[in-house]
Amino acid sequence: MSEKILITVVVPIYNVEKYLIQCLDSLLYQSVKNFKVILVNDGSTDSSGPIAENYAKKYPEIFRYIYQENAGLGAARNKGMQYVETPYIEFLDSDDWLMPRTIEHVTKAILEESEDIDIIFMKPKVYNMATCKYEEWKDNELLSNIFSRQHVTSPAEIPEMYALEANINRSVWNTSFLKKYNFSFPEGVKWEDVFPHFYLFYWARRCIMVNEAGFFYRINSGNQITSMAGAARLDIIPVFSKTLLYAFENNWGETEVAYIIHMMVLFIRWSMFVAKPLVRKELTQKLHLLCSSIPSHYVKYYRHILHPSRDTMIYLQLLRHPIFYRMLSNCHVVEAGENMYHRIEKIRRHR
Repeated sequence: MSEKILITVVVPIYNVEKYLIQCLDSLLYQSVKNFKVILVNDGSTDSSGPIAENYAKKYPEIFRYIYQENAGLGAARNKGMQYVETPYIEFLDSDDWLMPRTIEHVTKAILEESEDIDIIFMKPKVYNMATCKYEEWKDNELLSNIFSRQHVTSPAEIPEMYALEANINRSVWNTSFLKKYNFSFPEGVKWEDVFPHFYLFYWARRCIMVNEAGFFYRINSGNQITSMAGAARLDIIPVFSKTLLYAFENNWGETEVAYIIHMMVLFIRWSMFVAKPLVRKELTQKLHLLCSSIPSHYVKYYRHILHPSRDTMIYLQLLRHPIFYRMLSNCHVVEAGENMYHRIEKIRRHR
């Protein structure tokens, strides 16, 4: 294995004292030492900062410690990117941990390629703290199917790649590729991986997969944004508004827009289900404005190529309707609203 340092891992840190040592040890005890780690303390108020700083002092050949005032995950990742000097960069959240030999396997894959790779996909696993069991990452099978067709590919060749989960951590990224397209994470919002998912996939031309590499993603810890039912749910509005607007303004094709709509509807249904009643009402009003602003031909194309379920299409049509969308603001009448649309569709088909 080459001793050349090819990869830097950026770890944003915020109040994760219970999990941070496991994360940092998973990096420290990798099977090779030819990589760097940037630890960005995003204004933690617990002991996370001293823990991270101690690793940087004890192992300066691997770890570098950076402090910033609390600015959020996107800003912490952006700060870390400023210090990266290696050809490739990986992001790892501080409550997750890296699989053994991941750096070794990814480095080997990079060295075996005759040309630079834009995105190197890995196959993470899920650790469910509620059950204390490991689970399969939900789209690993889709990822394997995509790369079973050819070793090097891209979303331009296989658009199904857009349907992969929007998770920036599941890949290793070419640093020059990120700089070429002036990439930075959105700041001040949750779900900061959505826009990068589509933006970077759109430009990527050389992607590979490394089977043996990945990380363990912790769920049901109570820390994740996925557990939030309050006002943070409203962040899906600016996140998908920005993504759709960028696609429209830059003349992206119907296929790319269809996959944005596909992911947006998944986020919408999930967010509406968990949001608190007051948040749901505001969320519904804003989602109506967002969904009704999408030109109809994109919605038709989405239905044509991705074949969403009947219930999904009814949900989307309810949100686009100038009157019926209000039904979705009250979970007790969602079923009634869907049944009404079923009846309307049935009448239309029999005319």
